Amino acid sequence: MPDLITEPDLAAVPGVPGTVEGRTYAARRASTAVGRHWAGAVPAPQWVKDIAIDLAVDYLHNPTGTTSVTRSVDDASRTDRYDGARRRGAPFELTATEIARLAPPKARRRVGSIRLGVRL
Repeated sequence: MPDLITEPDLAAVPGVPGTVEGRTYAARRASTAVGRHWAGAVPAPQWVKDIAIDLAVDYLHNPTGTTSVTRSVDDASRTDRYDGARRRGAPFELTATEIARLAPPKARRRVGSIRLGVRL
């Protein structure tokens, strides 16, 4: 499957950090991660590309996936947690909701039929 997104797609997002090489790496890794779960049409619709862009941007802003930072001074320490940390686990890991959105729709099984009759 060809890359869903490219470096220019990420460069067009306001405030995205990194070099051209870093954005290219993030675009390829995000495209691969999303492509594993997307079995639909090629080229993919914009909402699928948006998932890949979001994944790559998250990586570029927080490459290690840090969800909290602890600062210690003498005997005191303070831990700041990032509220709503969207991603947990390894970089380029999709959330369960994203995987469900990318999955092909399940075919509905016909259970039976309903027969109506009118008596006169």
